[in-house]
Amino acid sequence: MRKRRQVCLVGLFSLLLSLQLCRDVVAYDEPDNFAGLKFGEDLTKQMEECPIDTFLENILKQNLRGRIDDNMMSRQYDYAKINQSKTRCYTITRARDRIFATLWNMGEIQREIFSITATLLDGKLVLISGEFATSNTLLLLSILNQRYGKPTTQLVQPWMSKSGVKTTSMQVVWKGKNVSITLDERGTQIDIGSINYETEAWLDYQRQLQAERIKKGASGL
Repeated sequence: MRKRRQVCLVGLFSLLLSLQLCRDVVAYDEPDNFAGLKFGEDLTKQMEECPIDTFLENILKQNLRGRIDDNMMSRQYDYAKINQSKTRCYTITRARDRIFATLWNMGEIQREIFSITATLLDGKLVLISGEFATSNTLLLLSILNQRYGKPTTQLVQPWMSKSGVKTTSMQVVWKGKNVSITLDERGTQIDIGSINYETEAWLDYQRQLQAERIKKGASGL
């Protein structure tokens, strides 16, 4: 009887474990886009670049001509026109191996998420990052739950500011096959949270950078 009870308990444990594993691998309602912008595709073909301040642009080109590659030169945008316009657009900042684009006039989503930034690798959209007021965390979480379903994981962990203020921060993750979403109640500031839509292409890029840093560090030992 005792042996039979042990077998039953082992069987029950195995069943619960398998259910847990199944729950972990079942994808949420995984998006292939952010506000209509397709991941893995050229952002510049999906929306317009913001209006350029041609006067400042020409002055900058004259001052920096011959000292910096034109492709690496910062664009000069007409922010007055951008703020007055209701048309979605992007402003570009170039780095050596990637492009950062700030997204403007994105509509309803920018009521909750501000400072929305897109990262492009080889011209393709691989990462969306945004910030939001920590006071809106539960509202934003409700919106994401309704849009994508229940998250893969949700936890509360210790958080401390640079000045030593201690509190907690909730982290919620929707883990997908191609796109994963991570919401942090607090980022680098106590009153500002962050949200990231990360593609596998971006995560692979980060792993590659980490491997290169490890290799470089090991070579100096």
